[in-house]
Amino acid sequence: MNKKKFNISNLFNGKLFFEAFKQIRIVGFVGLVLLSAIGIFMPLFERAEDGFDNYHNYGEALLDVEGYMFPLIALIFIITPIMFMMLFNFLTKRSGSDFYHSLPVKRITLFSTLTTAILAWIALLIITYTVLLLTVTSIVLPHYIIDIMSVMAYIINIFISCLLVMSAFSIGIS
Repeated sequence: MNKKKFNISNLFNGKLFFEAFKQIRIVGFVGLVLLSAIGIFMPLFERAEDGFDNYHNYGEALLDVEGYMFPLIALIFIITPIMFMMLFNFLTKRSGSDFYHSLPVKRITLFSTLTTAILAWIALLIITYTVLLLTVTSIVLPHYIIDIMSVMAYIINIFISCLLVMSAFSIGIS
């Protein structure tokens, strides 16, 4: 029996990944700037709302994770579909479809590589927003207790939701 060995080049192409990563960089950078600004200014607005002088009189309070992670929902419903449609728009045009299918890359490799590029941007956006938010919150609002486990659960839920949106769009575009 002639069994084929598993080869990573059957599922992933590095050059195609970097090209796809560059194709959606405008949406990625816009999302990165917006989410970073929200991650920085949200705790500052909370501090201004609490009052700059007497925040230490409140005692400790638990950070509202859902309220602070709410801007990541824009990542699910706005940024992920835009990235997906930008990378897979060749399927709706005859010339683009002919070009991409003439590349010496298997279709499963093409799909998995383009999907990995989108997931890399999503992971970069989620990590950047979360690190900035938690850093600024711990500096500006030291009386809040940050529950890291609920933050991690929310991040995992956001990432899985982005996967579900991408799968719905891939079914729709096929």
